[in-house]
Amino acid sequence: MAEMKLERILGKIHHASFATQYEAASTMIRFSEYYENPKLRGTAFTLDEVMDFWAQKNGKMEYFEYWEGFNVPSVVFEQFINGKMDPLRDKEKMLLDALKKIPCPFYLIATREGIDPATMKHEIAHGLFYTNAEYYKKAMHIISEIDKAPIFEFLRDENYHKSVWFDETHAYLLDGGSDLRKAGIALKPYRNAQKQLQALYREFTK
Repeated sequence: MAEMKLERILGKIHHASFATQYEAASTMIRFSEYYENPKLRGTAFTLDEVMDFWAQKNGKMEYFEYWEGFNVPSVVFEQFINGKMDPLRDKEKMLLDALKKIPCPFYLIATREGIDPATMKHEIAHGLFYTNAEYYKKAMHIISEIDKAPIFEFLRDENYHKSVWFDETHAYLLDGGSDLRKAGIALKPYRNAQKQLQALYREFTK
């Protein structure tokens, strides 16, 4: 069974910290894919089905090595608690039991222990975007003024459901943009937006 530490870090945002990246990813995979997967979002699916999806998309199953951070709103966990995703795996039951102590609504981010600061910032930003109306409004205003097409293409290639593209755009820019740069996206046109998003993040996390 995965070892996990659970703590509230800001407002309604809680952090599940696992001993290893594998433990984080193997626990969170169905929760995260229920929320973000372009094909499986909102549907009932097994672990085999989501693993097959990733293997078919990428030619190999590298999910557990690839994804370092996860972010899921409490409404997703309610679907698992209500039986939509039965049978539950032991790791899922362990997490759901721990989450029963947290009043809804809440937002969960999950990583391995000692995750790098950029990834942590990325995940906390998702929590703020979802739980704080003022932060959401200001972040949306900032990204409304940029050319989102190259980033949306990147998100489509990364298998994000379109419903989270605005949220992911803001988080990938805010965390420094290294993944966007690796994907061949020039960051110079986004520098001003990055500065504004980072200032906004500091304002709401101070």
